[in-house]
Amino acid sequence: MYHSRKIGVFISHLFGEYQHNLCQGILDTAKEYGYLVEIFASTDGETPNTLAGEEGILTIPSYQDFDGIIFANGTYPEYRLADAIYKQVTQHCSCPVLVINQEAHASNYVILDNNAPFADLTEHFITVHHAARICYLGCRTESQPSDTRYVLYKETLAKHNIPCPDENVYQTFFGMEYAREALTYFCKDGIPDAILCYNDRMALDMMLAANERGLRIPDDIAISGCDNSELGRNITPTLTTVTFPTYEIGQEAVHKLLRMTDGILDDAPSVIKAAPVIGCSCGCHYRVSEAPYYAITQMHEIERKERRIFQDIHMSAVLHGITDLEEGMEKINDYVKDIAHCSELYVCLYENWDSAPRHIRMLAAIEQFGMQEEDNMDEDTDKNIVNLCFGWQQGAEIPPCSFAHQDILPPHIVKDSQSSYICVPLYFEDKQYGYVVLAFENNRLHYDFHVTSWINNISRMLKRVADNHHMSLLAARLEDIYMKDELTGLYNYRGFRAMASMIVDDMIVTGAPLLMISFDIEHLKDINKDWGHEEGDFALQVFSSALKTTLEEDVILARTGDDEFSVLLPGLEKADAKEYISHICQYLTNYARLHHKKYQIHTRYACDSASITCIEDLDGLLHSCMQQLEQNPSTLL
Repeated sequence: MYHSRKIGVFISHLFGEYQHNLCQGILDTAKEYGYLVEIFASTDGETPNTLAGEEGILTIPSYQDFDGIIFANGTYPEYRLADAIYKQVTQHCSCPVLVINQEAHASNYVILDNNAPFADLTEHFITVHHAARICYLGCRTESQPSDTRYVLYKETLAKHNIPCPDENVYQTFFGMEYAREALTYFCKDGIPDAILCYNDRMALDMMLAANERGLRIPDDIAISGCDNSELGRNITPTLTTVTFPTYEIGQEAVHKLLRMTDGILDDAPSVIKAAPVIGCSCGCHYRVSEAPYYAITQMHEIERKERRIFQDIHMSAVLHGITDLEEGMEKINDYVKDIAHCSELYVCLYENWDSAPRHIRMLAAIEQFGMQEEDNMDEDTDKNIVNLCFGWQQGAEIPPCSFAHQDILPPHIVKDSQSSYICVPLYFEDKQYGYVVLAFENNRLHYDFHVTSWINNISRMLKRVADNHHMSLLAARLEDIYMKDELTGLYNYRGFRAMASMIVDDMIVTGAPLLMISFDIEHLKDINKDWGHEEGDFALQVFSSALKTTLEEDVILARTGDDEFSVLLPGLEKADAKEYISHICQYLTNYARLHHKKYQIHTRYACDSASITCIEDLDGLLHSCMQQLEQNPSTLL
């Protein structure tokens, strides 16, 4: 544990403005109290079939190391992931857990009330601007908060005895085409005095739609939003809206959590209240747009995003051809600098992260005498052991190492660290590979969408590396099928010829002799007839084991026929065969003594050697041995 005072944060879509400001409020306030923060970030809901991969976030934390947990429940589009995280946290953490959401279900919640100010905006239009016909533009995509704001709008109208007919309410979706349809609907019986929009995004689209119709804002029609967006603050006229104090939510979350750690339990959830922000779009003149400055900053932002798009494209193209993990980790070093203000970055992969699916392992798991036992087939990812495959700290690379998954990073890295870390899972679909850990200078968040794209490039590279590993297993198995005898694990005749041709090339250069010994198991047909084919197969396996056990590794062993075996021994003469023959004879004698079979394994042999000058000389050796076996064989046992 690298820090005795640590807060964990679970949040989704960290690159969003809401999430960024919320986490920065948490980081800054935690620092004031001497706490570091670990943020566990997800991107659920972006692509289908990734829930199992996103659940990799559950295995990254060391839950017992935290003094408290902050769970930003409302940021998760995928409710199943949010439920799984909350269940995991409450089951494995003994520390207090605080929840940030739009609605409170218990006293350990912090919520933002940005609905109540909607009534204040309605009141503002009525009492300040004397609007008689006020319309409401709701959102079908986010129906629950939209309906809440509609009720507040309707209640405020009723308080002033202002009717709310159906033609003054329109529920729709985000987008300019829907804004145009809504404005047409509202203007059927004349232009309304004001339109209250569900949020700033809808309000800005409505302002554009009004401008297209030649309506002046606020002279002909007044418009308001609700969440105080940057664009709304910088258009002309500036948008009347409602504050979105997410930084303050982060601050209060830490304050409340630390009260909980001290045993002080609030009677009710904490509520951060939003407030109206009066701009010019309602008819007031409190705020003037800084449009020229904003336009310049947006030009720079567009240029920055364009550069990052090309960086992402280049990184993706380079990593696309990577099939080796070590090469991939070397390439990552070239792209770390593309993450602005990043001070540390680590790629951590679980042991056996690239383990093949079970069906591939079953196809590839051929040993000496056939398929392995199923109990030995499992090589699933071991999440208790983590391999630091890439480390980068303040511009310097950190050597790779392995560590027990008791913390997110090796002890020697985090021992004296004052960094708050962000952890993001690495996965492809349902396969979890590990995670990325990164930190930013002075614990100031600069986690934008480019970082998410950067990490996705790493995940896709790991997928290709794993696929290459799986293909190599299948290729090796296919080669075994083509080159080897499945019963004995020795080369078959094709494999014998292929491997022999490789030796011949070397023998031609060196001029060294080549020794061949051929064997023929006697009475194999009688064993099959009298004791069954299983016993016949067993006899073949016993003899192949005799060859493997008694001969050196650099020789070529093959089953060249039903009951025929051949051995190639480079650099040996015919006289050298005697030693090897005696070893095989001794093996078979010992086997017969220890295993009381009702039959004995007898074999004949023949041998010859020659200096090899061409591949035809090998055929000559084989022909010589076959002739000897037929005409004058020797018997081992």
